[in-house]
Amino acid sequence: MPSVPPAPFAYRMRGIHYLDFVVRIRTISLLLIGLIAGATGLPGQVLPTYNIANVPSVIEETSGLIATGPNTLWSHNDSGGDPKLYAFDTTGTLLRTLVVRNATHVDWEEITTDSLGRVYIGDFGNNANARTNLRIYRIPPPASIAGDSVDAEIIHFSYPDQTAFPPADSLLKFDMEAMVAWGDSLYLFSKNRTAPFDGYTRRYRLPQDPGTYTATLVDSFYCGPGPQTQFWVTAAALSPNREHLVLLSSDRCWIFSCFSGHDFFGGSVAELSFPLSQKEAIAWRDDSTAFITDEVIANIFGGVLYRAEFDLWTVEPVVFLGNDTTVSGAPLLLDAGTLPGASYTWSTGATTPTISVTASGSYAVTVTALNGCSASDTIQVSVLTGIPGRGPQSDDLRLRVGPQPLPPTFGLSYELTGPSQVHFDVWDLRGRRVLSTRPVLQAPGLHSEQIFLPNQGHYLLRFFQADQVHFKRLVRMD
Repeated sequence: MPSVPPAPFAYRMRGIHYLDFVVRIRTISLLLIGLIAGATGLPGQVLPTYNIANVPSVIEETSGLIATGPNTLWSHNDSGGDPKLYAFDTTGTLLRTLVVRNATHVDWEEITTDSLGRVYIGDFGNNANARTNLRIYRIPPPASIAGDSVDAEIIHFSYPDQTAFPPADSLLKFDMEAMVAWGDSLYLFSKNRTAPFDGYTRRYRLPQDPGTYTATLVDSFYCGPGPQTQFWVTAAALSPNREHLVLLSSDRCWIFSCFSGHDFFGGSVAELSFPLSQKEAIAWRDDSTAFITDEVIANIFGGVLYRAEFDLWTVEPVVFLGNDTTVSGAPLLLDAGTLPGASYTWSTGATTPTISVTASGSYAVTVTALNGCSASDTIQVSVLTGIPGRGPQSDDLRLRVGPQPLPPTFGLSYELTGPSQVHFDVWDLRGRRVLSTRPVLQAPGLHSEQIFLPNQGHYLLRFFQADQVHFKRLVRMD
């Protein structure tokens, strides 16, 4: 009778190379140890994540994720599965199954969409770094596909810097589980399996059109020193507004912001932590919320759909201190705004959202958000010196306003000892003129005016009499 092939070849028949199988067992073992012992070396910023549903059981090895609506997701299984995509909703209900007829499923690891809604399936999982048949499948937007199957266009590719299959342990840089579409290109982010672990993910670029290509190595990013399973990259996703890129790992992610074009690593980055599990898929729901899934491990852990709240890391600071201004008497309050979690650095050394200034000079502030993005502004303040806070009152003028604090409508009075041309204006503390009158020739005697200021705050009154200027501080409160 024929001999029975050894167990490793059974896995080869399912599309999994024996070396991949060995690596998979090692990875699961490391994750189980981490789950039991607890994650180590977590960054200080914690990403809020919420368990919202179980992933449908047909995709227990969910390894890629896209959102085609606020509550509709598509995913697929990891290596050795059927060439199928599965749609499900945020309650975990299976909605649709789509077969890619002309595809094989060696090791599907990622799924993404372009600006036209076309779907790209990354069959480039390469645990052992030994594959020479890497490919990406492209299909039309799922909503446009009638029936339950479709043929795909195929992108075949190789890496420009891989010459051995597999390479030495120190060069195991050619596993891939992360991909996004930008412009007319696809960008791939490597899953680092080097030993000893060097901590880098490498970014490659490919055209989006079917064909055979050698990928372009663009740049790299240092994720950290290890352990490997907590610092390798398992998925990627671009926010709908294209302003934020997230790279995912087992118990943390990196969110990149404030970049120019596709120079993702040229902007700012924040590292966020969450509970450890085999997370291998992420998709944005909107510009501040994402979905994450994890794989089932040992029929005990995982198989969960999470909602991740990125709102604190998707805002960019905007700072405006106002126009350059001149004040007299009262301190000027400079306000850089309030942004949750932001840090403030003033040219005075202050680190608060507001400062009070009493001296002439240039004042600058830099506001840095939690995602590392920053904004700055500068204002030139001139403080008139030698003039009392109530203005240069004289027995001849007897300028009166009050009593303070002032209601919305209040009186201004002054007394002239002779004919004089007068007018006045009112400025807020941001250097904006909010009220002004035309010059009028007034007769000698006591005069009064009614002023209306609808908004509360501090103001500066300038009263002009002939060639003299008088100042008065106004405090307007309801």
